[in-house]
Amino acid sequence: VYSSEEPKALETAQIVSRVLQVSHRPLAELNEIDRRARPITSRELHIEYNRELFVRRQEKVVGDESAEEALDRFEFGINLILLGKPENVLVISHGTVISLYAQRHNSSLFAFGLWQKMACLDYLDLGLPDFNFQKLQDFGSKLDLSSNKGPQ
Repeated sequence: VYSSEEPKALETAQIVSRVLQVSHRPLAELNEIDRRARPITSRELHIEYNRELFVRRQEKVVGDESAEEALDRFEFGINLILLGKPENVLVISHGTVISLYAQRHNSSLFAFGLWQKMACLDYLDLGLPDFNFQKLQDFGSKLDLSSNKGPQ
């Protein structure tokens, strides 16, 4: 299990790696788009900013890096992971960079539309070696968080 270093992804990865009984490694390259320059906003404004981010990919729309810069960084992180030739990889990151990455490798996907469909704990199944999009999965509905048992 590899994850972003950001708190939500880091905590999720620690839980998942414990449930799956596998190691976990955080990588800064898997972080979300750097948004430190932007204050927390309403959901509606967040959606509008992200719509612009997906359209104006070369511009720094929502923070200190453009969508293309974040995507290049994220892809570099994935390539670092794959250098170890792992059989199965689970990457826990953030919807924006995941959607951008999935579209880069699957031209029929619409990154903004995919991002809108994703909920917390959803995941994409991308087949190796060519990252063909398989499906969007809902992991959250499989968890029994009340008993701390993990996936059922």
